[in-house]
Amino acid sequence: MTTTKPTHSVEIAAEPLALPEIIAVARHGAWVGLCEAPVVRQTIERSRQALLRALERGEIIYGVNTGFGGNVRLIIPESELRHHQENLLENLACGVGDPLPREVVRAAMLLRANTLARGFSGVRLSVIERLLDLLNHDITPVVPRWGSVGASGDLCPSAYIARGLLGRGEVFFRGERMPAARALAAENIGAIRLEPKEGLGLLNGTAVMTAIAALALWQSQHLLRVALGAVALAVPLEEIREHVAHEAAHAAQVVASKEAIQSPYSMRCAPQGLGPMFETLEQARLMVEREANSVNDNPLIDPESGRVFHTGNFYGGHIARAMDGLKLDLANLANWAHSMMALLMDERFSNGLPASLSPHPGVYQGFKGTQIVHTSLVTALRQMSSASSVHTLPTEQFNQDIVSLGTNAALGAYEMAGLLRSALSILLLSLAQAVDLRGGPDLLAAGTAPLYRSVRRAGAYLDADRPLDVDIARLAAELEGQRVPVLQ
Repeated sequence: MTTTKPTHSVEIAAEPLALPEIIAVARHGAWVGLCEAPVVRQTIERSRQALLRALERGEIIYGVNTGFGGNVRLIIPESELRHHQENLLENLACGVGDPLPREVVRAAMLLRANTLARGFSGVRLSVIERLLDLLNHDITPVVPRWGSVGASGDLCPSAYIARGLLGRGEVFFRGERMPAARALAAENIGAIRLEPKEGLGLLNGTAVMTAIAALALWQSQHLLRVALGAVALAVPLEEIREHVAHEAAHAAQVVASKEAIQSPYSMRCAPQGLGPMFETLEQARLMVEREANSVNDNPLIDPESGRVFHTGNFYGGHIARAMDGLKLDLANLANWAHSMMALLMDERFSNGLPASLSPHPGVYQGFKGTQIVHTSLVTALRQMSSASSVHTLPTEQFNQDIVSLGTNAALGAYEMAGLLRSALSILLLSLAQAVDLRGGPDLLAAGTAPLYRSVRRAGAYLDADRPLDVDIARLAAELEGQRVPVLQ
């Protein structure tokens, strides 16, 4: 079936997918189509036919006519090959926890379709098209958050996505959680039945961990620039100049005494402390984009030679390593924000600002409560920054004796970015309060004034104590949507 193609679209199996295209599909509902070049469909079909010929020759192919994992020595009779693939989905529907966010599942569906469309997986074209149908009709399978060790790929979460193609399980559709069969029927989409290799082709790969990693990176890139904007807002109003991000950060010293020769490290060492994160984010982006465009399932069927290759491309160790590194960067950003917050709130170090940024200290507590919450968030972020990849344990009859835990690492980074949004929201509201206590936004430089205005749209000046949870949540939502201007 077909849908009306909107203006904003992404094409797979043509040029490599880049991070902005993944985000466009995951977060903004961009339409996804398969490259129309005939060679794309021909390659997919040749790979499928090569698989069928290998089966006709009696070739033993892992997961197609053998058991899975530790059961590889068990041969599956020809009469059970189709059932074997669908039964795999039922066996792996054992995930736990709240559902993954819609944007994560959409990104994973895109990446799985992109991998299969490379034409080395031996699946039918109709399987790829059905994945695209679900994306383009905004039908999102309900996928539990926990259950992947990221070694044979993201087996458990991918099983929930694959079940949606068969009209099984549950999906989110039109704002409701409902049976997948009902959503497919509402959009006149037929449920498919799996042929040999297709269940394994849908499950065996790194689509889910790479999807989460892409979204975590996208958030982190913005949060880093927001953090630099926060440092730039701390430049003393009497000395503000037109600065680019690193220059503003280097000159920042709002909390230092005017008589001090040197400002605290969180002010004058920002380029050295935060600058390297630009490089690590770029390295992680390259790794994630490379994985998003790779053929990462097993086995592979070469459409040219017809050979079957048994590989380990599904192993997510490189994604785990990148996300474990990102977690350290996010914890470092949180530490930086916490130091700035502590200096702002203490009149001994804030260069004349009142205690807790209250215009009327004593009767009114100002930002005292939010500082406590800020400390709670930062300590949680530090606890979450522990590396996932070093916690490997043997599983699945020792077939998966070393597991990557790439999905756990990516989830950790993704969730840390969410907490950091709230922590930075508290810091930004505090900085806006400090700006107003210093004399107001008219003294701000052109680079930081838009950031101040954006913060003020989320929360007004605090003259008397009031609940600030709504202000924090509103600003965090603006950060999540990347509607807060940043220094370039």
